[in-house]
Amino acid sequence: MRARRSAHKFAMNACAEGITSALRIFILALAIEVLYMVPYGLTASFRPLLLETFNLSNRDVAQMSSAYGIVSMCFYLPGGYVADRFQPKLLMVVALLTTAACCFYLTTGPSVNELILVWALLAVAGTLLFWSSFVAAIRQIGGEEHSGKAFGFEQLSRGIVSSLMTLALAAWMRQVLPAQKAATAQEKTEAMTMLLRSLAMLEVVMAFTIMIVLPSGMTTRADTRSGQVLQDKQASTGLSTILGLLRRPAVWLHALIVVAAYSGNLATHYFSGLATYGYAMDVVRAAEISSLVKGMRAWSGLLAGAAADRWGRSRICCGLFLAYSSAYSWVALTPVNQNHPGMLMAQIAASAASVFAIAGVYFTLLDDARLPLELTGSAVGMISVIGFTPDIFMGQISGYWLDTYPGASGYQYFYLFMAGVGLAGFLVTLAFALAVGKCGGKGFAPSMVLGSDRDTASCADSSTSASAEEDSASSVSESNV
Repeated sequence: MRARRSAHKFAMNACAEGITSALRIFILALAIEVLYMVPYGLTASFRPLLLETFNLSNRDVAQMSSAYGIVSMCFYLPGGYVADRFQPKLLMVVALLTTAACCFYLTTGPSVNELILVWALLAVAGTLLFWSSFVAAIRQIGGEEHSGKAFGFEQLSRGIVSSLMTLALAAWMRQVLPAQKAATAQEKTEAMTMLLRSLAMLEVVMAFTIMIVLPSGMTTRADTRSGQVLQDKQASTGLSTILGLLRRPAVWLHALIVVAAYSGNLATHYFSGLATYGYAMDVVRAAEISSLVKGMRAWSGLLAGAAADRWGRSRICCGLFLAYSSAYSWVALTPVNQNHPGMLMAQIAASAASVFAIAGVYFTLLDDARLPLELTGSAVGMISVIGFTPDIFMGQISGYWLDTYPGASGYQYFYLFMAGVGLAGFLVTLAFALAVGKCGGKGFAPSMVLGSDRDTASCADSSTSASAEEDSASSVSESNV
């Protein structure tokens, strides 16, 4: 009887802990979607309103986006270091409040140059303060054994939140501007002001929510594995950590994996254009296409994360890149037929599912690498410096294809190029898996931390070589990936 009661109590505690972790991840997903709605949502979903309200040209918006991308590249690495030194929830709260302040400032009608500076400040808040802290918090909530499920649930939550937020804002805008083309400039300005104030209030609410929901003790430095605490804290002392990470080929391979995956993510933004110029759909129908893309994100990331924990992260990532390449090949090589819009819907579903599934697992490769939790921020920052460079160059690449080949053919050439990117992602992931080895885990079980011998019991054959590497690189081995 006592054993049964103990088992029941254990099961109840495990269930409660799981619900708490899921709630925290959902709150974080809501926060990041609200945060990125300003720099990304305004220039995409609400682009026409943004252009008319602030009297901008498309070139002006391109300059704003480029400023955001360039500043982000500069702060990914420092952001990782900051995330390793301070509590993630405090950094995320400051980022949300800073973004809220930017929203209120935008209601004053700033000039083009001021808008560029605002977008640069948004990049500082989102990159230096929020991004690496966000990834570190998700990883700590999931732990080593369930990181795939944690990142998968994060993608599920973000997909649900972004889809519902897009639909809700679109419905709200239809109420404010029932006939947008006939609306006066004053009415459009008032609509934009209301939108910015609403986003600012959401930012403030999410800041206080994170402050309350996330535990104060959550920090990327809280690693309790025996024998590693002192070493990993010493490894987190700045330049030596960064230099040690830079010397690892697997870090560069991981960054290239993110480049290929994020490029595929950005390519989904152009499906609405293909629907309009290839399948002659109206603007409302094209907006529904955007919701479908975001909806696919909800379930694909979760399933991929669970599969990664079960069959191996690198292995699943390889398979998903092949699916990504195949899906975009299908889009590129299938003749466009306006009488068969269902074909486009199926192509979008396949492409978005594979792309967002990869997004649900590519940061779980940090656990394949047995990266100490204390180094998560630094590693994520370094990987993101390269991995998210598509924010800078994808617009130019897509613009070349779409301007050179007007109409549906331009989109098909662009997606054929993306199929090649997916194939390159598969090859890089395969190289990553081979680089980190096969001992000590499921599927491709890697060890990116040279000199780390934490799993000698499960990787006995590699313990001798790991010890030799420790002797030859003792000054940086604890911080290497």
